[in-house]
Amino acid sequence: MIVRLGFIAISLLFTVTIMGVHFTEQLYPWMGIFIFFSLSIIIFLSRSLQPVVGVSTVIIVALSHRLVSFYHPATLSGQDPDKIAAAVNRIIHTGKLSSIEGLNFYSGAPLYFLNSVGISHFMGLEAQYSAVAYVLIVTIITPLAVAVLVQSLSWLPDSAVTIAASISVVSTASSIDSLWPIPQQHAVVLFFITCVLLLIYHRFDANDKTIPILLILSLASIVASHKIGGLYTLAALLGVLVIGLVNEKEYISKYRMRKHQSQNTAPLLILTILSTIFLLIVWTYTTTQIRPVATLFLQTIIHNPGPVSGAVLDSTAAEPTTSGISGIIIRQGHWLIYLPFVSIGWVILWRMDKSPVLAGIAAAVGSLFIITFIGAVSTRRMLLFAEPIFSILLVVLVFAGIFSARKGTTTGSILLLFVIIFAQISAPLATLDHPQESRQYLTHGEWEGKKFVADHTSGEVYADYYYARQNVEYFGEGVSYRPGGADPTPDGFSQLGPDILAGDTHEQGYPNVLIRTNVDTVMFGGHWNLEWNPSQEFDNSTDYSKVVDNGEVSLYHKSNDSSARIRNGL
Repeated sequence: MIVRLGFIAISLLFTVTIMGVHFTEQLYPWMGIFIFFSLSIIIFLSRSLQPVVGVSTVIIVALSHRLVSFYHPATLSGQDPDKIAAAVNRIIHTGKLSSIEGLNFYSGAPLYFLNSVGISHFMGLEAQYSAVAYVLIVTIITPLAVAVLVQSLSWLPDSAVTIAASISVVSTASSIDSLWPIPQQHAVVLFFITCVLLLIYHRFDANDKTIPILLILSLASIVASHKIGGLYTLAALLGVLVIGLVNEKEYISKYRMRKHQSQNTAPLLILTILSTIFLLIVWTYTTTQIRPVATLFLQTIIHNPGPVSGAVLDSTAAEPTTSGISGIIIRQGHWLIYLPFVSIGWVILWRMDKSPVLAGIAAAVGSLFIITFIGAVSTRRMLLFAEPIFSILLVVLVFAGIFSARKGTTTGSILLLFVIIFAQISAPLATLDHPQESRQYLTHGEWEGKKFVADHTSGEVYADYYYARQNVEYFGEGVSYRPGGADPTPDGFSQLGPDILAGDTHEQGYPNVLIRTNVDTVMFGGHWNLEWNPSQEFDNSTDYSKVVDNGEVSLYHKSNDSSARIRNGL
């Protein structure tokens, strides 16, 4: 009865969430409320649910959360997905892989793009629509992999499987990046499939010749998909080898005999060598990824000079959304809170689990995460590989550590889980339109306004950083398809300079300026709250005339600039 009431409550929560998103036209705070209370109900009921039912419910809740977040914006959200979709469409329409030249690493390792082309052909849709397939794949595969890995720890209760899956889907980076179909998501899925295959081979069926073949294919696919994925996979294999050898040495010393698992050391060593060869071939032959990696490694080990300081930024008319120690806690707290607990969880896992697979993978992933963080690599990118592992270590701590009780979790452990979940959903990164971040998508009015301006305006149009970069078309001449490349904006659009933070954009002489009238938080080397009203200043300026206004977007052009004119009228 209580389980049925829980499912009814989740259904009602989803109904309220949909209504809230519809009437307020924003995702915040509705999606966070839905995922927090839904997963809290599932965790509360976890002791009454079979693992299959529990994990299935977690996946349904996560899919509901992510699909609403995916379809609410007028365009693909984030900064790179629109360009990656444009690159996939170029291959679809031209039939040539060479049509996406200039993508740096991905020009030499294009497996993600080839898979995306195949998915688009299978679904009969262009890339911007078929991109939802990756949302589905990531949301289903990652918690399933976590569930399988936790299920292998027979000394944990069944409820641990459901709880670990719940933590894995709510973790901040994993949750938000699942909405962004990018090569790294492809690599993350393959990485956790590899982890499961490694566990099956090492623990259950070392004589099965199919698993090593699948492992080799998976390793090669990861390396050819993403620059970081191959590094994490190699580190995981090395971690399993090292932990296995340490365990074996300890066991021999104590019992004067070898552990059963030691027979798998040679095949694992071969897989590690193959992974290293794959990585070196891609990083040195098909791409030049070895150079930035080597440079970053040397800077990290020898001397990391940090960012080079340039001219002082004039931000007299803007304030950063977060700053100081409180800003670090607000923006980074969602993963910092994990560290002490998962560290203890790893020690418990290492001492209690007879197999070195999970402990080795966790040690490698955690160590690489810390190293890359010290090296100033994007923390969020690393967290995509680390967070699902963190969820496993957390349930190990909860059920076998200092907070646990043999017949179930204590009040302390339940409180810890809720604190962890709340830290994830309350982080600014967790929602596409969190008030302490610039909105990471375009509304329908913004999309329509930019498309109209692109079709009817001559001369260069300037807009804020995010708005200028976003594609409103996903195939055609001038559509940007290189994320972070030399042409990050579609043809005809350019980014406003730092004057947007100084409040004097209207004095810079731009020929055309496109203003989002309902936006007061923008990106410019960070997230800033504007303390001036650009639309009002341009309305009052004698140098500019408003030529387009749809309620959400206004286009101003300089009155004496002959290049700034509207073609074909309004």
